[in-house]
Amino acid sequence: MNKITILGLGPDDITLLTVTANEMLQSGKRIIFRTHICGAAEYLAEKNIKIESCDFIYETAEDFDALDKSIAEHIIKLAKEEDIIYAVPGSGIYGDGSVDMICSMYKNTEIIAGVSAGEYMLAKHLPHGVSEGIVKIPASVLSDAVINTRLPMIITSLDDQYTLTEIKIVLSEKYSDEHPVTLINENDKKDIMLFEIDRGHNVSHTSILYISPKKNDEKYDLYDLLKIFRRLRSPGGCPWDREQDHKSLKRHLIEECAEVLDAIDKNDMNELMDELGDVLLQVMFHSVIAEERGDFDIYSVIENLSNKLIVRHPHVFGNVDVNNSEEVLHNWDEIKKKQRNNKSEAEIMKKYPKNLNALIRAQKVQERAAKVGFDWDSMEGVIDKIREELDEVIVEYKQNNEQNLREELGDLLFAVVNMCRMYDMLSEFVLNESTNKFIDRFETMEKDIKSENLSFSELSLEQMDIFWENAKNKAEKTE
Repeated sequence: MNKITILGLGPDDITLLTVTANEMLQSGKRIIFRTHICGAAEYLAEKNIKIESCDFIYETAEDFDALDKSIAEHIIKLAKEEDIIYAVPGSGIYGDGSVDMICSMYKNTEIIAGVSAGEYMLAKHLPHGVSEGIVKIPASVLSDAVINTRLPMIITSLDDQYTLTEIKIVLSEKYSDEHPVTLINENDKKDIMLFEIDRGHNVSHTSILYISPKKNDEKYDLYDLLKIFRRLRSPGGCPWDREQDHKSLKRHLIEECAEVLDAIDKNDMNELMDELGDVLLQVMFHSVIAEERGDFDIYSVIENLSNKLIVRHPHVFGNVDVNNSEEVLHNWDEIKKKQRNNKSEAEIMKKYPKNLNALIRAQKVQERAAKVGFDWDSMEGVIDKIREELDEVIVEYKQNNEQNLREELGDLLFAVVNMCRMYDMLSEFVLNESTNKFIDRFETMEKDIKSENLSFSELSLEQMDIFWENAKNKAEKTE
């Protein structure tokens, strides 16, 4: 099996070629440059050393991913005939997608590293004030990278104006528009603000962008939120926050979720944003408590969720084909069945949270039963069942049997939920709508009573009923 030697050419400055790289370039082996546009190519041309390049592939590739793949396939194809030296700008071990692909696709590969172009130019133009922990990210993978804004960062392989625009879009989600950055080329640097990086500046594959650490008063991110919660729970933090545990926070999570639903119903996006933040607050709170106990942390939550989404969406992340959302839901159920180790339907029903709203839980259980065919044949059967349960409620009421009455009232509610389900209505929403309607009409009744200088305490039930009917009539006229 022939060998591919990946050779890092370092920065464009030919004096920075390593001794080993110089020897390899003059070894007489077949040399393929990623691009002719580099100092080493000019250096070899002066010595009349024949080289080839992949510049012709640049003209046909649709994007950088396609370009890297085409170059990798081209190099591997040539290696089937003889040993190949594939020479790339920079270190050769960082920031070049074609190198990664060659290493993963071709076993007999060796990398001879060169001087890092990014670090060389950073040291040349920013010799002071660069803190430890600097992060280096190629522009081509920036959109998928996890960015810690509290650390200094350099972005390499800027290539062109389009790349700069893409970088600005990604970084604008993490930093303010006025965040200071430094655009560094071989012979100069420009201290500018983030929003200016694609304003006509000249760049090449050797250019780098230095991003200074974010200041405390700039945009906050998940990392900052985690630090805030850790501080709140630490000695010297907030006494109330330190006292909380998973159980004491239960009611707060229920309340925050309900407020999210209210914001959606009002179509108030600012309120929705605020309420979603309160739900996230609860998620972070529980995660930090669990972190302190050694159970899990927020990153475990994110990893578990990510794995779950990928596994349950094989039509997106795998090779499963679907035609509509119904097939998606069917696949989802099948995947969940396998993950539950083929548990019985009753076991699945028992897994529905007991703290879930009672109407929602009842409807989910009914839907589960319906999936295996245990359901009413027609709406008439549901109506008959409601009548039957109502009759049983009346019997227990007349016998003043409170325990049995409790049970029969539950059966009646369960039957009514079934009717909502048969009409594809969420019983929770149906009841909430009726509750809201009652509140509105009660408010009208109360205003009418006050307009006559009366109060509830002065009225009999029969008199209140008159005001109630008037309120109903007013509401029906406006509905």
